[in-house]
Amino acid sequence: MSAPVRKTNLDVSVFSIAGTDYLCDLKNCTLEYQVQTEESRGVCTPSSYPWAVGDSWTLQGEIFVNTTASVLSTAFSNSLVTIVFTTGANSYSGQAQVTSVGHAVGSNQLQTQNVSMSGFGPLVIA
Repeated sequence: MSAPVRKTNLDVSVFSIAGTDYLCDLKNCTLEYQVQTEESRGVCTPSSYPWAVGDSWTLQGEIFVNTTASVLSTAFSNSLVTIVFTTGANSYSGQAQVTSVGHAVGSNQLQTQNVSMSGFGPLVIA
């Protein structure tokens, strides 16, 4: 019997926003997929059950600031971007609308940019 496989940060192989690779600068990110449901039942069915009526996805990330790439400048130039995120055998891609970008500076800390995006269209999972 084999041990379960645990994924770590070392399994991430691609993280790009608008064609710019941020893999070496990525501190953390969260990709969420939500399904909206409504209660439904058949005419002759006494119980109800959830019925999928839509879906959405979001991505939040924290990226270390370097001298060659800036999520902030990408957001100013075009708020609709393509994201690609690959970890192990899972790859996610899609169009996203940048909803917020912040630049954090702390005493004796590396500068980071925080980015939030909402999916614009389907999230492709390969």
